[in-house]
Amino acid sequence: PYSLARKHDGIDSNYDRHDFVVTDVPTPGKPNVISFPVASDQDGGDTQSYVLSGEVVINEVFPNPAGDDSQNEFVEIKNIGKAGIDLNGWKIGDATKKRFVLRNVHLDAGEIISFPRSETGLALNNSGEEKVQLFSPNDILVDVIEYSGSIGEDVSFSRDDTDMSFVWSTTVTPGKKNEISREALDPVVVVDYPPVVSVGDVAYFDGSDSYDPDGSVVSTTWIFSGEQIDQATASWVFWEAGEYEVDFSVVDNEGNTAVQKITLNVLPVEHVFVGGYVAYAGVDDVIISEIFPNPEGSDDAEFVELFNPTSQLIDLSGLSLDDGEGGSRAYSFSDGTVLLPQSYLVFDREVTKIVLNNTFDSVRLLYPDGVVAVELLYDDVVEGASYVFSQTGEYCWSVVITPGAENICEASVSIDHNSTKKIKGNQLVSALSLAEVPFADIGDVVQVRGIVTVLPGVFSTQYFYITDPEFGGVQVYMYKKDFPDMSVGDFVEVTGEIRESQGERRIKIDDHSNIVLVGQGHDLAAQMVDIENITEEYEGWFLKISGEVTELQRSYMYIDDGTDEIKVYFKKGAAIPADHVVLGDIVDVVGILGQIKQGYQLLPRAVGDIVKTGSIEPFVSQSASSDGSVDADIAEKYLTATAGGLTSILFGLFLRARGVALLGLLRKTKTMVSLFFRRG
Repeated sequence: PYSLARKHDGIDSNYDRHDFVVTDVPTPGKPNVISFPVASDQDGGDTQSYVLSGEVVINEVFPNPAGDDSQNEFVEIKNIGKAGIDLNGWKIGDATKKRFVLRNVHLDAGEIISFPRSETGLALNNSGEEKVQLFSPNDILVDVIEYSGSIGEDVSFSRDDTDMSFVWSTTVTPGKKNEISREALDPVVVVDYPPVVSVGDVAYFDGSDSYDPDGSVVSTTWIFSGEQIDQATASWVFWEAGEYEVDFSVVDNEGNTAVQKITLNVLPVEHVFVGGYVAYAGVDDVIISEIFPNPEGSDDAEFVELFNPTSQLIDLSGLSLDDGEGGSRAYSFSDGTVLLPQSYLVFDREVTKIVLNNTFDSVRLLYPDGVVAVELLYDDVVEGASYVFSQTGEYCWSVVITPGAENICEASVSIDHNSTKKIKGNQLVSALSLAEVPFADIGDVVQVRGIVTVLPGVFSTQYFYITDPEFGGVQVYMYKKDFPDMSVGDFVEVTGEIRESQGERRIKIDDHSNIVLVGQGHDLAAQMVDIENITEEYEGWFLKISGEVTELQRSYMYIDDGTDEIKVYFKKGAAIPADHVVLGDIVDVVGILGQIKQGYQLLPRAVGDIVKTGSIEPFVSQSASSDGSVDADIAEKYLTATAGGLTSILFGLFLRARGVALLGLLRKTKTMVSLFFRRG
């Protein structure tokens, strides 16, 4: 019979694999006896119980000495029992199957012996995971220790006799009693901050993942332009361009401090609009010249190619590539990435990690703040063909794949871009209202009428929107961009094929002949809706919402009407000025409801689609110019406010909100009051 017994009575290291061992001498109610069955001869014909008259443990390991590891590494064992023991045939091993067999070794009670690497041949890891194991003659595990991570030089992993635990000690004692000298370790700083900051943007800084390897973090501090914020997370607004130094410090329970200095280059904003961008010279001229979304066989061969058609170098540093909002994580170009004049750059999927859809998708070149600089949409994907920009200025699918070289369109595969006309000749075209489009099948050929609400070039050069105040709206897409002259308010008839892109229905047409002008000068009326009621049925509609600006970035803002909130995204073609709205403004917004992978967003067409109707007075905000100044008048005003004064402010704000629900107002007020007390 066998039992599982604690090796050292009364000692618990909280590591069961270390504390317990199998014995063939059960001792219920008595001190444990650790016994191993071993062969009595080399042939293994007879066995006998070999009782440990002493207890042997791994006592110290030295994996990373200064200098030559092969000469100075060692493993040390100790007899902590009360009697001597013969260790002939015992084995020491590491995490591999390599074993060092002990010969003619006897350990008296309390005796310690170390075995250098030059004798054992065991090379201990200095990083990663490692284990040191002690086996009985018949390969029963007697003791084991494990360590991981990056091991500093000249520290040993030593057993502390007071509690049998292992610690890293700066005092190395081969063959002697362990002396535990713990060197207090500094905390480790881990921070997250924006790679690019523009003037006027709210920048968020997060040091909450910082930790102390041998204790605990007791305080964290951010310092912006001389102002100190004693917390792990912080936000800041830089009002002037230039180079700034931001400090983040972490203090542990032993008083050790670690500091990380962050140098930020705050970029000036040129050609600014709320969905704005930093004007990088020539970026708008970049052509997404070839994409390979569906290679034959493995899709790992996918790539995206960019082309610089100008005579000037174009710097892509800080910009990024992605495959549409909600798609793969954007790939950021490293500093120094440039497109030479009349040259190509190819970015393989293996590098970018961008996975292109095999049915339809888009490829976008983004400014650092997320604004789209260049976008290419594609569908009708052909396996083994790339989507290339031809010398005629049009895109085609081509079986000649030319990464990094001039595109060849003459060998294009045959793709029926005239499918709409062919089907019209053989099948009945369904005349639908815009309200019926969401219920039509993909591939159906339909004829719809609507008012031109968004012109080509505002949201994309490849599509526009038609709407009806009562029946909804839909996107009209043409890959060739061969649109006729149109104006907002034109009443048109569109004939095309029902398709879907990124979850949004669209009508795909072949050329301008699929658009017929029926009338002109029609008035547009946006459908007023509460945000909580926005669902798929409103996709493509021309909608109106009213609410408070609760978050504002250069490419989008969030509006809260008290029932819910929605993202309002600013397309580059909308050209909305940066100072048009501020946090706390109450606004009316009209725009097209678009679907993205995370839900829905409203797309205003121009500055006139956002109308300020009121505002909520801000409390002290955490912002500063490069000298760290804060408006003292505002601070004094709100630091002296009484509870009664706050109540009056709430009431006044409610009256000024012009119909915004109280729930949203209270949510904003909670944020402001929290900021008020923290800053006070």
